[in-house]
Amino acid sequence: MGRPCVLSQGGTDLRDRDSADRVYQLKALLWSLPGAFIGLLVGVLVASRTGVNSALAALVGAAVGAGATFGTIRLLMRAAGSAVQTVYTPSGASTPIKRDYSLAQSLAARGRYGDAVAAYQSHAVEFPDDPVPPLQLARLLGGRLQRHEEAAGWLRHARTHCTLTAGQELMVAQELVRIYVDELQAPRRAMPELSRIVAGFPDLPAAETARRELEAMRELLAREHDGLVDFTAAYLKRAREDPGGPSDR
Repeated sequence: MGRPCVLSQGGTDLRDRDSADRVYQLKALLWSLPGAFIGLLVGVLVASRTGVNSALAALVGAAVGAGATFGTIRLLMRAAGSAVQTVYTPSGASTPIKRDYSLAQSLAARGRYGDAVAAYQSHAVEFPDDPVPPLQLARLLGGRLQRHEEAAGWLRHARTHCTLTAGQELMVAQELVRIYVDELQAPRRAMPELSRIVAGFPDLPAAETARRELEAMRELLAREHDGLVDFTAAYLKRAREDPGGPSDR
């Protein structure tokens, strides 16, 4: 895996957030100077009326004034920042902001596939209901990286944990069939996915195709039970020879 990428929160680089915090602290410190001056005057006034050491009273007054001003200004800045965040990053009760996956997309486009995988994995944790990160992970792992078992795992993850459209549900099942048959050479694992397509999309041509594949598989399983063929070898041979098999869909 390549060099770890610098991830962001809410579209802002973590280093940018540190810089902004330092700016806020500097502003609060500058505002504390008038507070220190006022505190110094108050200290001198108290010393003149009470008879305490005027230099000590002025020093304490300046320190108290500066500290109180600094703390007050920091609290006001934090409150203002929270108000802005509420406007631009609303709660789930309002329209959600568009999630930004440009960093992961950019890394993949530049060939930094390991970093792109790490970024998409982080997004999958950050937005567990969004199918985009796991589906993109499956595409990247199963394509460029040829890590087909992991790709299948992320497809199953998307189906289990995310809100998918009907089209995405069908795509996930069909891609799992392709991975199990063509890449992992494990057609038995494709049978539940074919059954899912038949049951979930009965009016689509994909269901009829899946039904035919299931019938062929069951026939080969029966012949294997009788000791006539090896199911996996026979089905993979059929898939290679039949242009209408799942490898070509």
